[in-house]
Amino acid sequence: MKKFGLLLAALVSANAMALPVYRGTIDNILTGQVYQGNVLIQVDGTETNPATCQTHPNYDLVFDPTTEEGKAYLSIILTAQTTQRAVVLTGYDTCNAINGIQDLRSIQLLKE
Repeated sequence: MKKFGLLLAALVSANAMALPVYRGTIDNILTGQVYQGNVLIQVDGTETNPATCQTHPNYDLVFDPTTEEGKAYLSIILTAQTTQRAVVLTGYDTCNAINGIQDLRSIQLLKE
């Protein structure tokens, strides 16, 4: 019984720490001075484990395109939108770059 309790606690803990995930296609990309040069992404698809800070009605994720990882993100996102290939994006469950829009953690461009 003790082992079952430990297993249950581990599973609950892992679920509580699950990151927000979006799967779909890139619907819109937005940037500009009003957004401090950040890139905002709108995903057309499904979301699991929504970010607790996410309140923006239109855009799902945001990142800084001036960093090395941001440049890679931008390249993949533009490719995904142009080709309409599916992506899997994860967030940090934080909204530090822009209040109400989740910070991008990773992006995976799917084959088809």
